[in-house]
Amino acid sequence: MRIILSILKWLGLGLLAIIVLLLGFIFIPPWFAVMQDERSAAPYVAYLEDNHFTVEGEQPDFQFAPGFYDHRIFLLSEIHGYAAPQELDFQLLRHLNEKEGVRYYLAEMDPAQAMAVNIFLELDDDTYLREVFDYYADQSAQWGNKEFLAKIEKIRDLNEQLPADRKIYFIGVDRIYDADFARRMLILITAQQDQAEYADIEAYLLKAFGSEPDLPPYEEATQDTYPMSWIPVQLFNAQLALTMLQQEQPGSRYDNIIPNIRAAMEATGPDEKFYGLWGIFHGIQVTVNDVKPLAMRLEEESEGEQVVTIAALYAEGSMSMMPSEFLAPVVTPPNNEAYTLLPANNDDVYLYYMRGIRDLKKVAGDAPVTIFDMGAEGSPYQSSDRLMKSRGFLTHMQAFNVQGNTADAVEYIALFQGSPALTPWRGEAYDITATQ
Repeated sequence: MRIILSILKWLGLGLLAIIVLLLGFIFIPPWFAVMQDERSAAPYVAYLEDNHFTVEGEQPDFQFAPGFYDHRIFLLSEIHGYAAPQELDFQLLRHLNEKEGVRYYLAEMDPAQAMAVNIFLELDDDTYLREVFDYYADQSAQWGNKEFLAKIEKIRDLNEQLPADRKIYFIGVDRIYDADFARRMLILITAQQDQAEYADIEAYLLKAFGSEPDLPPYEEATQDTYPMSWIPVQLFNAQLALTMLQQEQPGSRYDNIIPNIRAAMEATGPDEKFYGLWGIFHGIQVTVNDVKPLAMRLEEESEGEQVVTIAALYAEGSMSMMPSEFLAPVVTPPNNEAYTLLPANNDDVYLYYMRGIRDLKKVAGDAPVTIFDMGAEGSPYQSSDRLMKSRGFLTHMQAFNVQGNTADAVEYIALFQGSPALTPWRGEAYDITATQ
């Protein structure tokens, strides 16, 4: 009996040792990266102390370097799902409109959807805009959120205060997502214009759909319903939509996006500038996973520096609205909610740790939003990939390998501390942190 007990004792101790080793293997190594970053932090923190500014109040004092304004395309690139970037997006747009006369919002949406936004901005008619948000909700897309609509409402209110030559309108450059909606928007704009003056658009429509399109008619409006200050933008969106409807949709979104942006730049003239909020990948200016992002492609085809990017990172206390279908079965919402709210921070040592993010936090203090210049004189980020490399469990699920130094990848980084999650346009989201 003693022999059996002795064997069981040693088996138990052996099993306990194995468990301890496994736990150590899981929980200790991630801290090695943190300790390495702490040991090498001094030059980065010293640089960041001299090259940052906080974003405070409704009309922040943006302190970008003078060269920031020499670019033609300004991009705020974010990991979708967070609410705070929507406010910064509006603040940047208003700032660039005041300082540089930027009036074209280069939107990560298709041209027909942009036309719906513009109808709301000009006429305060949300009929078609709500269709766009319903479509987003049907697709469980993160664009389908209430904060996005609230931002568009703020742009509408801003437009009421601006002169005609500075009013802001959307240009949609993405591929067509809802072909039926796009056709209806094209018919809508021709019904509201003088057919003789815009005969070219009508001719395109007849060629695309025939003389009697099988689509519901819209109530006609008079010519003076639409002031001419914004009609050229609507017609340009219509032409982009029509061109894409007439051709076979390519496999890559960029096969549409790049030509559409190029067309917008040519149509508006060399003095016009653009601003937009895009996904984090699109704003990187070096290769990612051996693929060239949007900003990099636009830079390569220009004669000088054309694009400037502000990339968003999120610190402790931030929440994200994620489509539930993308999550592991273990976090499936109990009532099949389309979205799940969950903590999603770039300073989570185990799940997603961005190398060097603690440098930003030391300098930012308690500020909710702080912007850091990555490429000022003497920047250590010009020879480092700090803030571009990450580790943690989630990084194995979706690799994001930025292949270049930080200063080449993005000009600025915005650190959000404590961003709430977006609010679904329709229905409720499952909050994984809520007490059951």
